[in-house]
Amino acid sequence: MSLLKWTGKSTRKIADEMVDLGHPMSAMSVCRMLKEMGYSLQANVKTKEGKEHPDRDAQFKYINEQ
Repeated sequence: MSLLKWTGKSTRKIADEMVDLGHPMSAMSVCRMLKEMGYSLQANVKTKEGKEHPDRDAQFKYINEQ
């Protein structure tokens, strides 16, 4: 069993936070270190939605009426 390790923060953001904590480091160094530790970078991007269904709010209206 392996643990899933990932971060949604950019390497630039992590590097900036490390500098703020007194540990000067570049975004490239952060990237290298994360890869060495088995981390995966995940994009913080909204996924595209499918075609809108005409009754998409029906279930919520039903719940609200209860």
